[in-house]
Amino acid sequence: MAQRMNPRKTIELDASHASLASRPAEVCDLVELAVRETTG
Repeated sequence: MAQRMNPRKTIELDASHASLASRPAEVCDLVELAVRETTG
């Protein structure tokens, strides 16, 4: 599914389906990277 979205970056986490709850730091880092790359 991620490939169909044509993302700039993906990460793989050793986590359950609830990665937002079980690995919040890694998810937050990815979101912050996306913000930095898309804003001036």
